[in-house]
Amino acid sequence: RGQEGPARRVAGAWKTAGPLRQMCAGGLFFALFSKPAALKKARSWGKLGPAESWPESPRSGNVDNLPTLVNYHIPRTGGRSRTQFLSAVVGDRDVFNTMGQQKRDFDEYRRLPVEEKRKIRLIAGHMTLQCLKDVLQPMFGITFVRNPLLRTISHYNGFKSWTGHPINFWINKNNITLREFCLAGVREDILDNVMVRYFLDRQPGFMQIGEAHLAEALKNMHTYIHFVGLMEFTEESLRLLCGVLGVRDMPDIPRVGALNQERKLSGLDHKDREALFLVNKYDMLLYEHAVAQFQKFREAKAAG
Repeated sequence: RGQEGPARRVAGAWKTAGPLRQMCAGGLFFALFSKPAALKKARSWGKLGPAESWPESPRSGNVDNLPTLVNYHIPRTGGRSRTQFLSAVVGDRDVFNTMGQQKRDFDEYRRLPVEEKRKIRLIAGHMTLQCLKDVLQPMFGITFVRNPLLRTISHYNGFKSWTGHPINFWINKNNITLREFCLAGVREDILDNVMVRYFLDRQPGFMQIGEAHLAEALKNMHTYIHFVGLMEFTEESLRLLCGVLGVRDMPDIPRVGALNQERKLSGLDHKDREALFLVNKYDMLLYEHAVAQFQKFREAKAAG
């Protein structure tokens, strides 16, 4: 490596990946990293946050009368297990999933006649904000967020073991470290303020997310998402969600993948922490806002 900086070394390694490159076209830590002024701005942007708009359900447990549920799956937030849970809620029928063995392209949904769209009870998987906007009304948007630093670590570990994926090849062939993974800029949608990006109409370049993008993301989250859960409190979040939907018979909560694995940052060195913070600055503010709103909703429910 010599005197070559990690970002330059990583970029070079990624460039030499050739055709493979073309294929790739838990705990709360805000007090440790975020400045009070920035948090104050985030709170002011999100005064009408998602939790405050969660409606009470008039459906009295009749799941046949639910609107179309949309599981808006941000990567590495337990989305597959949530889809399994929500599929059980709607009776495992009329599910449109953009992931998994029977994945379907969202354009297929767009082409469906209105009558067929009305039959769909759950839409799930990775999708864009425009997809969310294109779902036939009435719909009920659901998303979960996760501590951004742990989400990024999970993505790194996932790619290290994802045999056959070009990023797996790149990481393992070049012994890419967590810090280098964060700073490489190989995929903005998995490395750079991912949760904020999921609520933007237009995607800025790598490390170009700013305060205005956070404000837009919070506004869109409030507009199109009706329930925001926390992956760190998955069981409690799903219980609250069932209460909002009026679902009396709550399905079993599946234990899938990293959903129940404890993740800690204590073992990371300073440089890794610094890189994680650098690519998650605005995600951390969005997450802090979601945690505050979740706590308000929890307290309101507890008060009756």
